[in-house]
Amino acid sequence: MSGVLGLLYLGSLTMTASAVNLTITVTYDAFPEETMWTFGSPSTELFRQDFNSWNATTDGLDRSETFDDLTPGNYQFVMEDSAGNGICCGSGMGTIVMADDAGVVYQRYGIFTDALHVNLQISAQGVVNAREVSPPPPTALGGNGDPEWPGFASDELDHSFSLNIKFDQNPTDISVTIKKKDDTYFNTGWLDFYSYTPVPANANQLWSETFDEVEAGVYYLRIEDSAGNGLGPDGWITMTNHTDVFWQMAGDGFSTRLDRAFMVRGWYGNTVLVNGYSLSD
Repeated sequence: MSGVLGLLYLGSLTMTASAVNLTITVTYDAFPEETMWTFGSPSTELFRQDFNSWNATTDGLDRSETFDDLTPGNYQFVMEDSAGNGICCGSGMGTIVMADDAGVVYQRYGIFTDALHVNLQISAQGVVNAREVSPPPPTALGGNGDPEWPGFASDELDHSFSLNIKFDQNPTDISVTIKKKDDTYFNTGWLDFYSYTPVPANANQLWSETFDEVEAGVYYLRIEDSAGNGLGPDGWITMTNHTDVFWQMAGDGFSTRLDRAFMVRGWYGNTVLVNGYSLSD
């Protein structure tokens, strides 16, 4: 008995990749100024929520961002906490939720230490898969075996950093303050670390202050200008350790106030200055 194999010809089959709308909602702990997060593809940053973008007195703040029409491919969510205690626990329980039009694709409490990395893959059919991955490990500095956080130079010798300011012609409009987070058990405030009130002789001059043997911890720099025009186009600010500039900003990059969070981190007996991010208004 002979059989007949029938072939059904459907013509050219074209599959259209499905775009995805993704909403990321973050509920912060009591110290949202300690936390930053970014979202984007490996080649393009689509969103950045910087350190110090919220007032330190705002507890449990929610922030939602929706990313429309994400095409199939790989994406990454990265959250960093400058205090090293995530967005949780004694400072309030934060959460992270990611959802597409079909529902929640990832959620977790904010229990982590310094960093949380989540890789997301959107398939051609518009299915979102999310999984946590380990942050990139520190790389070794040349020859000395001390680790370096990616992108930042370590202060290997004297645990010091310097603040350098090029003032405009009206330095007396400016105030400079550095505070340190009080990490005493159950304390959540900020301690006075340093303050400087410029004098007329600072006009159009470069001023520098070096801080030696700095205790590890979280700090923030605040520069305020009562005139509301920052340091002007000729002014600038840099922060350096003994090997490198680890942050800089043009003087006209803010108007009334600039906050700069940073961490002095102890690591194998040495200190690493880890970049924070700036808020200007």
